[in-house]
Amino acid sequence: MEWYSLCLITESKRRGLNWTETVENKTVRKGWTEELRKERIDILSELWKVIKKEEHIRHQKSRVKWLNDGDKNFKFLHCMANNRRRMNFIGEITIGGVTVSDPRLVKEVVIEKCHDITSLSDHNSSFKYATDLRCCCISRSEGIECLVSSSSFYNILQSIEKLDLFYLVNFSVERDRSAASTPPGMFSRLKHIRIWGCPKIDKLFWPELVHNLQNLEQIQVNNCEQLAEIISTSDGDEENKEEGKDFTIFTLPKLREMSFGNLP
Repeated sequence: MEWYSLCLITESKRRGLNWTETVENKTVRKGWTEELRKERIDILSELWKVIKKEEHIRHQKSRVKWLNDGDKNFKFLHCMANNRRRMNFIGEITIGGVTVSDPRLVKEVVIEKCHDITSLSDHNSSFKYATDLRCCCISRSEGIECLVSSSSFYNILQSIEKLDLFYLVNFSVERDRSAASTPPGMFSRLKHIRIWGCPKIDKLFWPELVHNLQNLEQIQVNNCEQLAEIISTSDGDEENKEEGKDFTIFTLPKLREMSFGNLP
């Protein structure tokens, strides 16, 4: 019965298209008349109804196929998802006539208004292979909560010399600290760090990280309304404070500039 209905609709659509062509031929020979205009409108109206019926039947058939095949259709869905993922992936980039496809050759990365990622390690990112990354700028990306959320990506933080974090409303240094223990060499080459408009940052560094910042030359922080500490207080420092002992002294031998503005 279903096959019969679909055949009738297909035949009706074919006749409607033929009638439309016939009317068009008449207008070529006789020109537009009120009678031909009305006839054309009626034919197109009926043709539209037939097309909508055909769409409805085919939609019902697709649902029946899903119920019968079940998870067999997942292969098609996964294929479409993988194609979309490939379309959203930048495999190579050409700058000045030079094509770069190896992430190990990337020296600088700029991320702006990317709201769907929470860190550089999201979505099977190839950033972990960017082992010679020198500059990293992330700005106006509401989803960013930390730099990396997986220990397998800490290697990219060893080569960074310049780090800019601008207007990241959900970014928190504490998230990076809690991701894993501070690995040796993390930010060991960092020279310049600028942080502007990151309202959730309440401290810049933690004690274990400061020991790695021997090359740090410049710190600029502006409009971070919750910033309370440059170096967070460790548990050991709290014990020392209670006992009346001195705090730990950290040395940054190459630091030349510290600039802070619009802070609490």
